[in-house]
Formats: sequence, C-alpha cells, structure tokens
Amino acid sequence: MYFFANFTDYEKEGKLTTRVHFVAPLNGDLVLAKSLREKYKSNMVQFCGFKQFADGVTTSYTAYLLEPYTNNPETRGSTVFPEETIKTWTVEADKEGFRVRFHCIGDGAVQLALDSFEAAQKENGVRDSRHAIEHVEMIHPDDIERFHQLGVMASVQPEHINVTTRDVYQELIGPERMNYNYLLKTMMDHGTNVVFGTDYPVVKLNPFPGIYRAVTRLDDEGVVWEGKERIALKDALLAYTAAPAYGSFREHELGTIEAGKLADIIVLDRNLFAVPYVEIKNTKVIFTMVDGKIVHEKVEKVSR
Repeated sequence: MYFFANFTDYEKEGKLTTRVHFVAPLNGDLVLAKSLREKYKSNMVQFCGFKQFADGVTTSYTAYLLEPYTNNPETRGSTVFPEETIKTWTVEADKEGFRVRFHCIGDGAVQLALDSFEAAQKENGVRDSRHAIEHVEMIHPDDIERFHQLGVMASVQPEHINVTTRDVYQELIGPERMNYNYLLKTMMDHGTNVVFGTDYPVVKLNPFPGIYRAVTRLDDEGVVWEGKERIALKDALLAYTAAPAYGSFREHELGTIEAGKLADIIVLDRNLFAVPYVEIKNTKVIFTMVDGKIVHEKVEKVSR
C-alpha cells in the first residue's frame, strides 16, 4: 500500500484539506509510473512525474562541482548515479510524456541535469515538458541561459541561505563561485520560470521566512547573501503561487485568484506590501479555503 492511497481515501471521505502532487523515483521503471498516472488524476491527488537525486550537499562534499572544492581540492563530489544512466532514464521518461525533476546542488549536477533534458529534446523532440531542477544552489554562468532555452524550471528554496552561514559556504566553494550561488533575480531576468518551495522537513513548512529571504537576501545573522539577487515582493509571491501551478500544468485552475479558478485562498494577518520586510517572517495565516471549503479559521477572542 503506497502512502498516497491514504490521500485518496481522505479525499473520498471529504477529509483532505490540501492538494497533493506526488512523484515516483526516477530509476528506469516506467511501468509503475504509467499505472500511477492513470490512477491518480483527481482534483485533489495527482501523480506528476519523477524525481531523482543527481548529487548530495555542499557541506558534506557530496554536491557535484565542475571544479574541486576550495578547501578540499582532492574532490569535486560525485553524482548519485552514473551520468549516462541519468541521461538514459531522463530520455526514456520524457519519451513517455513524464515530467522529470532533479535534486541538484552543485554546478556540475545542474549542468548534468540540463544536459539530460537537452538530450531528451534531441531524441524525442521539443515539447512543453516543464521539467525542473530542484535547489540550483550553484550554477555555472554558461548554464544560466540554458534554463530558458530548454524550458526548464528552477525550483528554489530561498530559506536555504539561512541553513549554513555564509562564511562556511564561502570556505567550501570560494568567493568567485559565491557570485553564482542561489541566483534568483539573474535567472528571472533571463526568462527562467522560477518556483519557490520550502523543502520541508529540511526547513520549516512556513513559506514566509523564504519570502523574507528572497526580498532581503539576509540570513538571521544579518549577513547579506549577494544583495544584487534580491527580487521584488510581487515576484516572490508569484513564485510561491502562480509558478507552482504552472509547474503542475494547472495554471488554468490554480495559482491566482480569478473567476473560474478553483477557490484555494488564504487570508493573512497583515498586508505584506504595507509592512517592513522584517515583519514578513512573522506573518500568520488566519483563514484558509481549499476548493471552496473553509479548512482553517483563526477566531480572535474579544474581551467584553
């Protein structure tokens, strides 16, 4: 019994209070994915393709870099699977119309994922695939344009700049590569569809600290991470709402408040455009509606 079967049960019972879009591991098995795609396509629970780890993380020297680590020049990290295997799996999945997303931290892993998506286009033809790369913590400058050229989405978690101190990160990759770390504005300026998420449970599920990081580039120590990569509040909000809907091929149903779309709405305890940026982190949700049904409502007690 797969965990997502429980979600369908909750949906049938009217107990599911959030939409679920889930993936299968990219491992060459297309039979399971075909059955999941056929079975899970309801309004609330949908199968949406594959995900796989291309590399690890920078702090353990397992992120795959194009050049050696600055403070450990004996290694560039490595890929989780052989590069040709990753490319083959991607081409095969793309041929069957599946979306593919890769966890990529290092610039080498990002380049490998882009190479894999490019190989899929050459083999299978160009289509509206909406493949994605998760994290994109580092990127080689030569690869920035390729996201837009290949139609690949960048799924970034702004709160990650608060996970490791900037000094530690710079010791790992050096000052030059820090200029191509956690790019937000640059990718948006180059036409990349940038999607935000929280990466729970690595960081908390609450999106508001991530919005704060995106517009300020400040960690909790008050250190600025490449201030030129700050983005507008409007763009940060769209990256958390409209962009994920687009990534799920549901932009005509979800992501913005418009006539004819499904009623997924939250109400906040403050106007984010009217408060100092520092207050964004403390924002609370006081009302939540999913599919037109109220699933959360905070009632303030009034003393008489």
